Amino acid sequence: MSRSYKAIAETGVQDLYEVTCALESVRAIFKLMLDTFREDSTPHAFAQRGTLEINDWITKVYQWCECMENELDDANEGAAVAITLGQA
Repeated sequence: MSRSYKAIAETGVQDLYEVTCALESVRAIFKLMLDTFREDSTPHAFAQRGTLEINDWITKVYQWCECMENELDDANEGAAVAITLGQA
């Protein structure tokens, strides 16, 4: 099976969006822990730390997705211009 670099990149972006969904699920677990355990407990402290880490990674992955989508859009526009110029 041979796919174009564009197809591979588009699949990568979609996979990264799925990763953010998984991270959102983990964040929900930490929220449940925050709501369940006393503030002075070790599990509550772990949930606070986990929430900070998850939030950071969600932000990083979303930024990477946006960057990749912008690059793909630019590549698609460049290809469209090249096709149009080639037909002129």
